[in-house]
Amino acid sequence: TYSGNVAVSQLPAATYYISPWYGTTATLFNAASANRILGWGITLDQNVTFSNIYVVSNVADASNHYSVAIANTSGVLLCHPTTGLAVPTTLTLMTNPCSEGTVTLYAGNTYIILTTGDGTTGKFQAAPASAISGPFLFSTQVLGCTSSVGVISGTCTISLSQAVYTFGPPSFSLH
Repeated sequence: TYSGNVAVSQLPAATYYISPWYGTTATLFNAASANRILGWGITLDQNVTFSNIYVVSNVADASNHYSVAIANTSGVLLCHPTTGLAVPTTLTLMTNPCSEGTVTLYAGNTYIILTTGDGTTGKFQAAPASAISGPFLFSTQVLGCTSSVGVISGTCTISLSQAVYTFGPPSFSLH
């Protein structure tokens, strides 16, 4: 219990966060073209400190590389791996380590979950697009930053809108 005027950033951080739709069995169809970046805005209800983003594979692709990253609303990458991953067999945990080391995200702030791949075959577990409700924002193409060999780099231009979801957000956890 907190009393008085405690700033959200002063609240203790959790050691992990699991997206509300984690464990769903829909498939996140990655972008229709290679190296396209998709983005979803999320607002956390707790502070969380982590060094890895975990996703679960749905459709394997051993020939190409994929990754998941997090940016702030200014487009600055806060957590992104330096190496893309081949998507392993269905229901395998994929670890996307933060090249930035340990990262803290703060409750009440909006962050952007980004996915990319240099192929279009590999897919992650995700929420069904039709099941998404609430203040989650979506973009079918995030610009400004680049994707190469399944890794996002640079600073993204964030222009998400509350549009009709054509892709459900990836099921992810932060640890």
